[in-house]
Amino acid sequence: MFPEFKSGEVSGGWFTLAYLAVNIACLAFFKRGAIKRLTSRPSNLSLRMRRYIWVQTQLFFAPMAYAAWLPVRPSSLSFQIGTTIFTIGMLAYAAGMITFGRANVDSPIRTGVYRYSRHPHYVSSFIAWMGASLAMQSLVVPAAWLLLFAMMHRTNKIEEQACLEQYGDAYREYMNQTPRYLLLK
Repeated sequence: MFPEFKSGEVSGGWFTLAYLAVNIACLAFFKRGAIKRLTSRPSNLSLRMRRYIWVQTQLFFAPMAYAAWLPVRPSSLSFQIGTTIFTIGMLAYAAGMITFGRANVDSPIRTGVYRYSRHPHYVSSFIAWMGASLAMQSLVVPAAWLLLFAMMHRTNKIEEQACLEQYGDAYREYMNQTPRYLLLK
C-alpha cells in the first residue's frame, strides 16, 4: 500500500502542495464576504447530513495526504501526461475560484467557467486529481475521488436547493441552461 522510494523518484505530495497553494493564492482575489459564501451551508441540515458532510470532507483530504507517500518518477510518460492534466484541472479550478470570489452575491454566477458547469470547483478538482493519479500511477487516489464525487452529488443537490431558495427563477433558468457537471445535466 505504501511503496518504497527508489532513486529518481519524488513524493507525490507536491500535487497536494500545489492544490493547497492554488487555493490560498485564489483567496487574494476574493471580495469581502466571499469566503463566508464559499464555506456556508444551509442552516437547516439534519445531524445525519452534517455527519455525512464531515465524512465527505475527510474523504476529500485523505487522497491528498496519501499522495505524499506515493513515489513518482518525473521522467515517466505517465507523470508528464498526468501532470499536464493536473495543470489543466488546476487552471480551471483557479479560474472558478477567482470568478466565485469576485462575483456579486445577489445573483447566480453565470460567467467564466460557471457558463459550462454549475459546480466547476468539483469538476476541475476531479480532473486535476485524475491527472495526479495518472502521474502517481495510483488506483487508490482515483477510487477515493470517485467515491467522493458520488458523495458530492448528494450535497450538490442540497446546495442547488439553497440557491433556488435564494435566487428563485434566476437560478432555475441557470439550471436549465447549464449542466451540473460539464457535459452531464
